[in-house]
Amino acid sequence: MSTPNYGNVHFISFYNVVLSRLAYFNDSLFLDKYCNIFGTIIPEILMKEIDNATSIAELLNDTILFHLNTPLSPSPAPTIPTYSFKNIKTISFNNMAQKINIVNGEEKSSSFTLQSHPEIKKQVKYISISTSNYGEIYVLIDLRMPNTIFILFRGTYSAKTAAAYTKPTSILPLFIGKDEAFLFGIFKITVEVIHTILESMLYLAEKYLPSSTTIKVLTTGHSLGAGMSTIFTYLWTKIKTIAPYNKSPYTRFSNKIECISVGSPRVLNTKLSQLFCNKCKTNDISYIRIASRGDPVTGMPPKQAGFAHPCSDDSTEREKTNEECYADIYGVFPLLRENYNWPLDCTNIKGRTYLPNVQSHMAYLYILYTKALSPADFAVGAVWTNKEIKRSIEGNTICQIILYDSNYKIVFFDLTKTRNKKVNDLAIENKESTESTSAPAPPPPPITGGGMFGNLFPPATTKPPNTKPLTTNTKPLTTNTKPPNTKPTPNPNPNPNPNPNPNPNPNPNPNPNPNPNPSKSSNLGVFKPKDYIAEDVKITTNTFNDIMLKLQPIPNIQQIPTPYEVITDFKNINAPELCCIGLQGGRRRRPFRKSKTKKNRPLRRTSARRTSAVPLLPLP
Repeated sequence: MSTPNYGNVHFISFYNVVLSRLAYFNDSLFLDKYCNIFGTIIPEILMKEIDNATSIAELLNDTILFHLNTPLSPSPAPTIPTYSFKNIKTISFNNMAQKINIVNGEEKSSSFTLQSHPEIKKQVKYISISTSNYGEIYVLIDLRMPNTIFILFRGTYSAKTAAAYTKPTSILPLFIGKDEAFLFGIFKITVEVIHTILESMLYLAEKYLPSSTTIKVLTTGHSLGAGMSTIFTYLWTKIKTIAPYNKSPYTRFSNKIECISVGSPRVLNTKLSQLFCNKCKTNDISYIRIASRGDPVTGMPPKQAGFAHPCSDDSTEREKTNEECYADIYGVFPLLRENYNWPLDCTNIKGRTYLPNVQSHMAYLYILYTKALSPADFAVGAVWTNKEIKRSIEGNTICQIILYDSNYKIVFFDLTKTRNKKVNDLAIENKESTESTSAPAPPPPPITGGGMFGNLFPPATTKPPNTKPLTTNTKPLTTNTKPPNTKPTPNPNPNPNPNPNPNPNPNPNPNPNPNPNPSKSSNLGVFKPKDYIAEDVKITTNTFNDIMLKLQPIPNIQQIPTPYEVITDFKNINAPELCCIGLQGGRRRRPFRKSKTKKNRPLRRTSARRTSAVPLLPLP
């Protein structure tokens, strides 16, 4: 296969696009896909060179990183094809991409079958984190790359996750300072497990990686996952300045971070994107934003809402951080195909605007995402059921942790009880789905996610049919639907007290209202994102280690069990709040303007003499 015109693109970009695609797979498939790609299709020697890179400049220069001009021993040059752009060599990857798409099930080949690769599986360790709001995050190490840890964020896979940057309430700015703001919806699902991510990184590093190395942190994701990785990257530069994360044992991780975002929506406001870009200039952040021409997701939310991509307004830095390429696909969804001989023609210079095309979001650097972004899954996720972990009977958010270290193990804990303030996510979802639309519509089946389709079809104003909560063998759980005795009302100022009428269908839950404090979440006033943001501050190092001691083996990874035992008791010791101090957000009200009456009119200074600090001499 000949090498087409790639344009200005780095191999590290392709490497992370592959990882971002793997993040869409559940635990039952993730490991097998990884082992069939890294060390088999992508040669291990390239992985080692990436791991050995000592500076950001090396990662962004394939010629230096892979010794393409002055081959050393061993060198990938004799066996791996290269491509030249403006007399600069890089690794050719279109042939790799075709094989990877076959491994991922995007294309079929009768001559290829997945292999078990037990020798590679021994080298891979990871922790996956899933919650009732989002799933999942992979914290990954590969012992063949002992100097690197990967944080992979899964992209948009359901209507509920798409709502993180499409619902009206989700695209409000959440201010962390006077002018700096994040996109509320994506920021929320990122920071609610921020301590769990940090402790997962430390757990894997302390247990499996040599103590003598400084570990590079590399994060990536596609679509929603790209937005989460961008937010995590900025927060990392702040986290590493706060105790205890600026001390041992967290000093094992580099203060710098590398982020490759693939098809990301805008998640930072203009001011914060400038601060992010400043950290790129000082090499605290190594950042590449990859975008396909015509991808509509990269234009959401619109600039008019005050959001921007990092370095998008800095022409000099944009040339170092942006890669805009063609999505070389043809056909009609779901029968899309990749043409590996068409040019990517990547450029880092801002060009003309292309018409939005959803298919452009489904292909990056020849890697296909068509099976990861199924419209059928969006519809099912919005109308019938959710893919996320079921909530507790009280409506609390449950977190699932899976550890792979030659065997699969699992544990569940109540994420809501790790927060400093009570944030009932189920009540928030029900409130948002009621507030987000006022147009009447026929009553659909019960909405379970408050997602993208939930905005189009509000819950029925009549009492829904009686339903019973799902139960497991030992611990009852509920789905994400509204409790049977909750009756929405169009009244803008509802009575916060519960309905005194008895419920004809008794609920086994002694407190049928999913919100223990209905006076707060049922108030249909101004939506304030800061009231719905809370970190998992009770997840300290000791608490996380105690949780990991309660891991249970999974006999069959193809059938992950439902929460049979949920940890609900935590020590009254908190980690420092990293993201949620001094948060502001929501609709900005116009400040009160006093009338220009004589009483309110400010005094006018008419001369410099009167404002002088020197007193005037009395007249003789």
